[in-house]
Amino acid sequence: MSIFVLKIIALISMVIDHSRYLQPMLDNDITKVIGRFSFILFAFILTEGIWHTKDRIKYLKRIVLFAAISQIPFMLFRSIVGRYVVLNILFTFAIAMILIILIDKQKNEYIKILIAMAGIVFSILVPVDYGVYGIVLILIMYYTRKTKLFDFGFFMINIIYYGNKAEELNNDYKQLIPYMIGTFLTYIFLKLYNGKLGKKVRFLYLFYPIHLLVIFFIYYIWNNISLISIG
Repeated sequence: MSIFVLKIIALISMVIDHSRYLQPMLDNDITKVIGRFSFILFAFILTEGIWHTKDRIKYLKRIVLFAAISQIPFMLFRSIVGRYVVLNILFTFAIAMILIILIDKQKNEYIKILIAMAGIVFSILVPVDYGVYGIVLILIMYYTRKTKLFDFGFFMINIIYYGNKAEELNNDYKQLIPYMIGTFLTYIFLKLYNGKLGKKVRFLYLFYPIHLLVIFFIYYIWNNISLISIG
């Protein structure tokens, strides 16, 4: 699979994941499984982009720009879900990329660790989508790229993540099973990656805020129609 194919899978997964909040019938185990593909694939695509880009700063500026553009659509979408996260996923990507740029400039291993820890603390103090898990997963993917540690790091961070989630749910793993299946199925896509770019997807960053707005307005119109019908 090329980066192009992974992007298409990630985009479809993201739309399915976000659309399941439109109606209870859409929120089922199948959509939960498919919805787990998107973040991990986008995180992987980001790390590949960082490795291959000729201008990391320009790449970072683009992410920050669309993160800012996407914030209001993101907050509107989160109002449907009923849970608010301060910063959208593109800010998570931007923070992770800033950490990678800063870490790569350092030769002292202790300073590298301190930078990584500072980024993790920041993601706790200023909540971002996927939080510490998102930041750490991106760092693991980037620094274990094409090594045997990639597999170990991927499974360990996800085992820890779902272990923490289970504690929050009083060790009720049943609710987490669809998400866990989706997460570990995504690993198969990563292993099928052939190292090729494929076709370019130029609308990727713009698609994110637009699809959030579309979902929000569909939800708003649908519920208003329902209220009018009841009235």
